[in-house]
Amino acid sequence: VAKIANVAKSKGIDVLVDSAHGFAHIDTQVSEFNCDFMGTSLHKWLCAPLGLGALYVRKDRVKDIQPLIGRIREPGDIRKLDTLGTQPYAAHETIPDCIAFHNAIGSTLKQERLRYLRKRWVDQVRDHPNVIYNSPTQHSRTCAIGNVGIQGIEPKVFAQKLFDDFRIFTVPIGHKRVPGLRITPHLCTRIEEIDRFAQAVLEIANQA
Repeated sequence: VAKIANVAKSKGIDVLVDSAHGFAHIDTQVSEFNCDFMGTSLHKWLCAPLGLGALYVRKDRVKDIQPLIGRIREPGDIRKLDTLGTQPYAAHETIPDCIAFHNAIGSTLKQERLRYLRKRWVDQVRDHPNVIYNSPTQHSRTCAIGNVGIQGIEPKVFAQKLFDDFRIFTVPIGHKRVPGLRITPHLCTRIEEIDRFAQAVLEIANQA
């Protein structure tokens, strides 16, 4: 991200980072990206309630952004970008606890735990001749998320079979280059659940 941002900035191009899946997942800091803006979901890896997100605007760029709606503030006051209307204040109140939970574990330990969970199921299934593993395996290129498919089975059918036969919920990805299921364990995922998923994939692969 930083390499791309540096090239863009050298040509006067603003940089907006979509960190919906990176924030509180990969051990990085916003300052490393050299970006002007960053948007992220908080309900994914920070474990906040569904629908919460965050917007980062580099301090010296706040004055350049004019809100379509918002409160009347000084040009350099980022609160001018806050929306008007009814907001889920109860959900907002959970964010400090979510941050405290994340910090109590620490980004490095969290990242390594997520990598361990992914590697555990991937190592059990990827050598099967009917299994297609669509994600990188190097630690430097991946963390919790992996994409897996079965030869001759559409992702939607694969996902439905996992749910119907094993009560395992997954997200089918229909992209032609990476057809498969997005598998996303979290910190609360137990080892026995990871192994149960791997065995389910192998059962379906044996039937393909």
